[in-house]
Amino acid sequence: MQMNRFRFNLLSKFLAFIGLIGVLPLAAMGLISYQTAVRTVEMQASRHTQQLTVQQRRYLDLLHQEIESLIENLSSVDDIKLVAGQTAEETNTYTRLATQARIGYILSGYTNLRGLVSIDIFTAGGDHYHVGDTLDFKELRTDVLGRIWNAAKAAEGRIVWLGLEDNINNASKMSKVIVAARLLNVIPGLTPPTRPVGLLVVNYDPNSLPSHFVDGYRDEDALMLIVDPSRRVVYATEQKLVGAVLSRTFYARLRQAGEGSFVETIEGHPTFVSFSRSLQSGWTVLNFTPMRTLTEPATQIFYVTSFLLVGSLLLVGVGALFVSQSIVAPIKQITRGFQQIQRGELDKTHPLKVRSQDEIGDLTRWFNVFLDSLAEKQQTEQELIAARNAAEAANRAKGEFLANMSHEIRTPMNGIIGMLHLMQNTPLTEEQRDYLTTAVQSADALLHLLNDILDFSKIEAGKLDLVPQLFDPHALVETLIKAHSPIADAKSTRLKAQIAEDVPRRLIGDELRLRQILTNLLSNAIKFTDHGEVSLSVAATPSQEGRIELLFCVADTGIGIPPEKLTSIFDAFVQADASSTRRFGGTGLGLTISARLVAMMGGRIWVQSKVGEGSTFFFTAVFDPAPQTAASVSTPMQALQPPLESAGCASGDSPQGELEAERAAPPRLRVLLAEDNVVNQKVAVRFLQKYNFEVAVVHNGAEALAALSHEEYDLVLMDVQMPVMDGLEAVQRLRKQEAATGRHLPVIAMTAHAMQGDRERCLAAGMDGYVSKPFKMHELLAEIASLLPGHAIVASDTATESPSA
Repeated sequence: MQMNRFRFNLLSKFLAFIGLIGVLPLAAMGLISYQTAVRTVEMQASRHTQQLTVQQRRYLDLLHQEIESLIENLSSVDDIKLVAGQTAEETNTYTRLATQARIGYILSGYTNLRGLVSIDIFTAGGDHYHVGDTLDFKELRTDVLGRIWNAAKAAEGRIVWLGLEDNINNASKMSKVIVAARLLNVIPGLTPPTRPVGLLVVNYDPNSLPSHFVDGYRDEDALMLIVDPSRRVVYATEQKLVGAVLSRTFYARLRQAGEGSFVETIEGHPTFVSFSRSLQSGWTVLNFTPMRTLTEPATQIFYVTSFLLVGSLLLVGVGALFVSQSIVAPIKQITRGFQQIQRGELDKTHPLKVRSQDEIGDLTRWFNVFLDSLAEKQQTEQELIAARNAAEAANRAKGEFLANMSHEIRTPMNGIIGMLHLMQNTPLTEEQRDYLTTAVQSADALLHLLNDILDFSKIEAGKLDLVPQLFDPHALVETLIKAHSPIADAKSTRLKAQIAEDVPRRLIGDELRLRQILTNLLSNAIKFTDHGEVSLSVAATPSQEGRIELLFCVADTGIGIPPEKLTSIFDAFVQADASSTRRFGGTGLGLTISARLVAMMGGRIWVQSKVGEGSTFFFTAVFDPAPQTAASVSTPMQALQPPLESAGCASGDSPQGELEAERAAPPRLRVLLAEDNVVNQKVAVRFLQKYNFEVAVVHNGAEALAALSHEEYDLVLMDVQMPVMDGLEAVQRLRKQEAATGRHLPVIAMTAHAMQGDRERCLAAGMDGYVSKPFKMHELLAEIASLLPGHAIVASDTATESPSA
């Protein structure tokens, strides 16, 4: 038996089971826990980051408020307002110096603000007042100043934050400053409107911003940015990013939301972005935090889960080793034991040691019990095989004995019956003829008994086969009635037959065995009927599958059968009258053989009888319809006479007929007879000479081959069992010799071997025909006529053909 290449052993299944019920749920739980922790950490971290961003934006708002408060205070100082409103005609050098000193004094009071770089006031008259990190403020950047003027005018009196801008004072150490500006207004008289007369500019150092945010932001992996409305980076934890410009798309996303967070892939890494926009200045605070930084606390859960998984796997491995030793190992031993048994190595398979008292131990014990019972069964089978071999040997010995006995009995029977029939054609007195007739009848009865015993033995051994052939049931019935009429007439018993019109004239079946059944029933009916009649009727009955079933009925008005014998009448060696005073003989095999033959023909047999009134035997048989193109069927009566007549055979009753036959006689056929029995030689030679054959006799196969090498013959009659060389070997050598010459000499087996398969064995050896001993002359002549169709067979004297020889 082919094993599956991909099958899983018990250990693998156990590991898979443990993995499913232990490791897999734990892994799933760990994975779920890890993911939950990651989400929780992300949520908490993002919330914390967002809160930090809002807090930083508030710090920024406080810084802006501080600077805006400074600008508001300066804008409200009357001296500054007056100075800012002076025109160029109203001032001179002295006035400017005095005003500069006064304004410087006022501004110096506000320079304590951390990160303040300078304060500049530009009047309507073009004067410039400066307090800050340098005393040299004469060299200005007019382009920057122009941008600041335009932005302040657009703000219409409100404080405007220009973000990171170039310092208007070239002499300042700070080239980049954060600029806040506002127009200065004066009130001419007491009535509005006011009119702009000057510009107040406050420059703030961007490098001072870290001092405001460093306490709340220490993560090295995170990045913080402050972006002005112009998308320029005002502040960054990485100094190199200060002054960089954000992309329009990214800034538009920030400007649209105002405040919030989202995850953005930056440089291939997921990054958490939180932002908050100041409504006061329009600046935006951003924090960029890598997601791995946020989820880092969840890594501990992953490590713990992995450790638990590895530990679980180690435990499973240890458990698997234990299972392998306590469960798998005994099962493997049992499996190997079964494999040895399957290979037929039961003698090499020994009982296993029981290692435990659990289910595995029970399995081992039951295997040992099975092994013991199997050994007993094997011993019983060996005894049965020995008994069967002995029975087969005995059956073969029985078959060989029957074959030998059949041969040995048929050989003298052939001589006895042949000589008796030859004697019938000699001048005899009435008393002698009566004695001779009695002897012939006894010999025929003995031959019939021999045939019954052989048929019964063949049936018992299952060696009797039916031989289907084309036949005419009407002609068969007619022949049987004609054959049995003389016996019935001798007992003053009327014999009649009736065949239904729907019985076909051409059927396929074993005619010989059907004849045997009907002959047996008719013979019994005539034997047990002293007066009255015996009838045979045949009718067709409905059948299936296109086959034809015939119902045969043999009725008589004889002695009948007792009711207690009806159930056993078809058993072997059973007779209705088994007493020592019984009137009728017989072996009791006829009905047994008939019943077995009927069963082989697909039918059944039964009987109805009343003591003193007679018996009626019924049986059915199934046949195949003959093909439409089948040739015409020769009747059994034609098998007796026409072969002789068609071959030119004639038996005259007057001398005139003998003279005509003698004048018309063709050349004599030369026949070589190979027969070792002297009596059978005499019988065969005499019968063949009566039909004008020229016969030469040899005693074995070797002599037959020698004779054929020197003389030419038209036919060979070959016995099978002969000394020196048997008939089978002789005909095989003859056919090999003929293979070189292209000739073919007809050979007919004429042998006492009449068991099942003997005919086929002879034909297979190279013979052309077969006749069993004691042979019937008409059968022998029919075989000769079929093999020599162009030769006439004519009787040489007036003696009539006897029924058998």
